[in-house]
Amino acid sequence: MSVRNLVITGISQDALGAFMILNNADQEQFAHWLTQCVKDMANALGEKFKQTNIQMKLKKLHVSPQNELFTKLIGCGNQCPFCKAPCEAGGRFHTEHWTSLHRPEGLGRFRWHETKKLVIDVCSSSVLSDKNFCCNATNGEWHPYKRYTDFFPDWRIAPDASLQASDYWK
Repeated sequence: MSVRNLVITGISQDALGAFMILNNADQEQFAHWLTQCVKDMANALGEKFKQTNIQMKLKKLHVSPQNELFTKLIGCGNQCPFCKAPCEAGGRFHTEHWTSLHRPEGLGRFRWHETKKLVIDVCSSSVLSDKNFCCNATNGEWHPYKRYTDFFPDWRIAPDASLQASDYWK
C-alpha cells in the first residue's frame, strides 16, 4: 500500500508524517529524551505534592482511610464455623465467607466426642471425608461434613485432598 493510498483511506498526511518521523528516529536518543521527560514530570509532581496539605485533604474525605483499610485487610470479622479461621473475603459487603488456609479444628475448640481431645483434622479435608460433626448449630445432632452448607450456607470451605494444610500445621 502506498503513502497515497493511506492518505485516501483516512490517515491524514500529518499523522503519517509524525509516524514516519518516529519510525526513522534514533532509538537511543528517543529513549534518552523519554526518560528525561519522565524524570521532569516526577520532579514537578514531587514539588506539587510537597505544597499539598495532606491532613486537610484527609479531613475532607467522606470516608475514613484507616477504617477502609482495616475493613479490607481484616475482613468482616466472621470466622470459619469449624476452625475459626477469619474470613478473607474483605470488607463487609459480600455474600460468601471463605479463607484460604484452614486450621486444625481444635483451634476452633472442636473436640473428639469420645476422648475430648482437640480435633487435629483440618476442615478443608473433612468436607471431602465421610466424617460427621455436631455443634450448637446442629442442636447436638451428627451430620456429614459434606453437608455443612445446610447449617452454614454463607461459608464456602474449599475441599483440599492434598493434605498440604495439615502438613503446614504439623
